[in-house]
Amino acid sequence: MYQNKDAAAHGVKLVYVNTRENAVETLMEISGGKGYDDVLVFAPVPAVIEQGDAILPLTAA
Repeated sequence: MYQNKDAAAHGVKLVYVNTRENAVETLMEISGGKGYDDVLVFAPVPAVIEQGDAILPLTAA
């Protein structure tokens, strides 16, 4: 598992999130309400796919 200090040394803010609780709200809060340009979902689970879609900005194509 990567450590926050290692990520910071490369100019990256690393955040670990428990996505079992309020995933969409938590991730949107972290992004400042903007959402994410790239979302990768590796599990063919409808609820997870819907969460991935919910954190994309409206301008994503």
